[in-house]
Amino acid sequence: MKQQIPVLPFELLRPILAHIAHNPSLCAASLSSKALQAEAQCILFRDPCIQVPDQSTAYRHLRLLESIIESPTRLAKLVIRYTQSSIWTGSSSYHRGSEDEQNAAIEEKTPIALRLMVNLKHLTYRQSGGTPSAHMLQGCQFKLKTLDWGCHSDEVAMFRDVLPTQPHLVYLSLDEVDTAVLKEDPTLWESIKGLLPQLVSLMGSRETLEAILPGRLGRPIECIHWIPNDFDSREASVDHMSRELGHVRYMFIGGYFARPDLSLLISHLCSLELLDVVNCRQEVRHQSISHLFKQVKFNKKELQLLGQLPKLRHLILTSWMDKTSREADACLSLATVAFNSCRHLQQIDVKHTRDHYIRYDCTASPFGSRVWKISAEDVGSWRNKTMLVRNT
Repeated sequence: MKQQIPVLPFELLRPILAHIAHNPSLCAASLSSKALQAEAQCILFRDPCIQVPDQSTAYRHLRLLESIIESPTRLAKLVIRYTQSSIWTGSSSYHRGSEDEQNAAIEEKTPIALRLMVNLKHLTYRQSGGTPSAHMLQGCQFKLKTLDWGCHSDEVAMFRDVLPTQPHLVYLSLDEVDTAVLKEDPTLWESIKGLLPQLVSLMGSRETLEAILPGRLGRPIECIHWIPNDFDSREASVDHMSRELGHVRYMFIGGYFARPDLSLLISHLCSLELLDVVNCRQEVRHQSISHLFKQVKFNKKELQLLGQLPKLRHLILTSWMDKTSREADACLSLATVAFNSCRHLQQIDVKHTRDHYIRYDCTASPFGSRVWKISAEDVGSWRNKTMLVRNT
């Protein structure tokens, strides 16, 4: 009589699979055991992001799209989060065809796969060329919670055809919005006020904010990531957005390009609890080097205005850094100015090196007695849009 091999109950295996973050291991489990296949595929296709950009990235992404298209009733329905961001197709023995053929195949199959992902909740689509791509979302039935869209010249299609179909969206990132183009259609421009009633977090340039904030009829937006582009106005008034800015509790402002001075905004941010400020790098000429970037120092006059923010509790000060670092004394100097200007501030993080901040915390003891280093990843964790979404 054949002796039976004892089998672990699947209930014990499920939590083990759930804690595996290594996709190749999940693939192996899926292919080696029928008992594990369904659960492993569920985890793999829930967030099928091609995480490591290497020479086979485009080929693997193409195979992913093909798998979804070939299994519309099972695998396609498992996808909750989908990311396609500047797929690189460098030459590789893994590739079928030339780079242009790879890109054309991905572009052709992406809208087909998207229409099959009926349970999709989180979509990130960013292409290095930034070509208009909103047509890919036509006919999609999913109802998104987050949308990160990085293609230019899509503003009319997005606001006319796509965003009206996404009433449950709570996070939106839009690049390269041109309000002048939107205003060419007065009916469309006016309709934007009533879009996205559940939106709580918005990322984009001034033009993106100008399109969505003024006169908004939906839920107040509580988090803004103001990422200036090269064409942003640095001095234009924001008085027409005063009501909407007054609801903002968390703000990130700055980036690669110069940001507006805080004096332009500060009187409107009456609900602000966390302010994350980034100074850009400034291009300067040098005799022996065609150009280089220097670190722009924080204007202490800006920090002295923080006392006008009645609810501010947490301040983050970041400068663009490569291999440079700020002296600890300089960090302390900035923190001192901020604490003295805003007595209700509880915590300040100042960029110290490329990968670390110095945190000053006065919540449990006199200022200066609780100081420590903290990783840039931990400081920036609040920016993670999924954290905000979970809290909504």
